Amino acid sequence: MILIFTNKDEKELIYEIKSKRVEKVGFVCDSLPLISNLNLIENLLLIVEYHGLNIDKNSIVEDLKRYNLFNKRYYRKDSLELFEIFFVKYLMCKYFQADTICFVNQFHSFVHKREIFYEFFRENYSENFVIIERDVYKKLLIDNLKLKEMDLDLWLKNGLKT
Repeated sequence: MILIFTNKDEKELIYEIKSKRVEKVGFVCDSLPLISNLNLIENLLLIVEYHGLNIDKNSIVEDLKRYNLFNKRYYRKDSLELFEIFFVKYLMCKYFQADTICFVNQFHSFVHKREIFYEFFRENYSENFVIIERDVYKKLLIDNLKLKEMDLDLWLKNGLKT
């Protein structure tokens, strides 16, 4: 897992990452929203069905329970808190079986719940996680997550390798 700090526009950044893609990349970001007229479970299943993936339904139930979303599985996007939407988007990337998961500018979703953010990354540590945040959060995230920082341009040049 690495940390990258940049103030680039999110859409421009995603375009750059996609253009360097050498593997399956998943994004947890604001510019790729949930489909608002689908509920939480439908959003999750859409990615599975669209890509013809084989996911055990019991693992979906377990994941929803793990992130306290099981009782909200029929809620639509507008009934979920920002940090809950973060978890749904993460699960979509997980079920998509992304080789790299980029968390782009998501720290703001945890304004009053920062410990949940830190805990998520401590408990789910993965080499394929890339956290890309604004420079303003640099000290806070480095101090709390104790991760190495990598230069965005170097990461892109290396073909998204950590």
